[in-house]
Amino acid sequence: METRPFLKFRQYTDRGAAISLVAMLADNDIRAAIEEQAASFDPAFSRSEMNVEYVVQLKKEDFVKADAILKQQAAQDLQHVDQSHYLFQFSDEELRDVVAKEDEWSEYDVLLSQQILRQRGKAIPDQTLRTMKAARMKELARPASSPQALIFIGYIAALVGGFVAVMIGWYLSTHKKTLPNGDRFYSYAESDRRHGRRIFILGIIGLVCWALVIVFWGRGGDYGPPIYR
Repeated sequence: METRPFLKFRQYTDRGAAISLVAMLADNDIRAAIEEQAASFDPAFSRSEMNVEYVVQLKKEDFVKADAILKQQAAQDLQHVDQSHYLFQFSDEELRDVVAKEDEWSEYDVLLSQQILRQRGKAIPDQTLRTMKAARMKELARPASSPQALIFIGYIAALVGGFVAVMIGWYLSTHKKTLPNGDRFYSYAESDRRHGRRIFILGIIGLVCWALVIVFWGRGGDYGPPIYR
């Protein structure tokens, strides 16, 4: 029986916020999980409190329901809006940008931006909202810019035969991003993924070669000066 994977729904730098969301979703019969991960890819694989994010994950079929729950909660919070909220200082264009890039803002901020625009007589029609959302999804689906520095590091690491090269190659060739609607796309263009596959293979070859050198060198006698006596 096939088990559907959990995908990134929201991410937070505060663990408490992630736990609160999981609890809210559980109250609405939506199963969620929290995964800790580095805020950005680090070839040294270092971890600290400063670069850890808490990713709330759901199954794709629960995205729409979970999103509706968050919007409903945000709508209730708008009944007690603080008039000193920073969004009241935004221009009309800045508020439209918040609405257009809703994936970068909280549900509360997006709904408040729409409310402020309505109060100013600049309400965004529903059809325009749908068009903006579709355009945003298309933009998010585009591959990221070519990671030239990471590719260079990968090849250098592969030449010396290291585990880092294998991990970089695997990351470049397989990493995917999850859109707000649950759709998944490769993070990098095919040309960059080809580099990743090459780095991965070269890294494996390098590791095997180093392993053979260590084994043969360690035997001493017939294969070189003895190092274990």
